[in-house]
Amino acid sequence: MKMSHYDFETEFILMPERVNVLVIEDEERFYKYCSELKSQINAGHGGFCLFEGDKLFSFAKCTYIIDNYFDMQLNDKRTICKLHQMLQEETETKFYGDFSALKQSFQVLFDKLNAVSEYSIEYDDDELIGKLFKCFDVKLSEESGLLELLLARIKVLAEFFNVKCVFFINVKTVLSPKQLSALYHELQLEEINAFLLENTVKEKLEEEHIVVVDRDLCEIVV
Repeated sequence: MKMSHYDFETEFILMPERVNVLVIEDEERFYKYCSELKSQINAGHGGFCLFEGDKLFSFAKCTYIIDNYFDMQLNDKRTICKLHQMLQEETETKFYGDFSALKQSFQVLFDKLNAVSEYSIEYDDDELIGKLFKCFDVKLSEESGLLELLLARIKVLAEFFNVKCVFFINVKTVLSPKQLSALYHELQLEEINAFLLENTVKEKLEEEHIVVVDRDLCEIVV
C-alpha cells in the first residue's frame, strides 16, 4: 500500500515494519495538511491518495487518526457496540448453558414479583444478553498512562474495525523514544501501518523513514 499527495513528489510506502514520518516545518502548511487528512478520514475531501497498484482505498473505511492525546477515550460508542456484539457471540457459542440458567432465574424472580405485586406486571426478555451488558455498563478497562491507552486503542482498531493505517499528529512530542518503540512494536504485531505527521525533526528511531518538507517546500529524506 502507498500514499501520496499532489503537492509532494514523495510516494510513501506503507508497511507495518516501516514507520513513515512526514515533517512539515511551516506551521500554516502543517495545519493545512493535517486538517486535510482528517477531513478525508471523516469522509471529506482532500489531496491525499491511498492506493495499491490500480486500486484506490477509502481513508474513511480503513484508516484512523489520533490527534488529541489529552482527551482520548477508549470506550467510545462505536467501540462499546462492537465489544457487546463480540461478547454476545461468545456467550451464544460458548456459554449458552450459563446464560439459559441466568435467564431462567430472572423469569422465576419476575414471576415471584408478579405474584406479590398489587399490579400485574410483564417483562421482555428478548435480546436479554445485550440488555444485560448495557445494564451492567460492560466496557473495556480504562488505561491510566498515555502509552498504555494508545496500545489498547491500537488493539481495538485492529480487532474491532480492521484498520490498516493509523495517523499520529505530533506523537513524538508526547512520547519518549522508548515509548515510541513500544508503540511501533504493537503496531507491527497488529499488522497496522503507522504514519506520523510532525512539525519538527526529532531523534530518528530505527523503524522510521523520515521525509522533511522545509519552509522552501524542498523534500529532504533524513
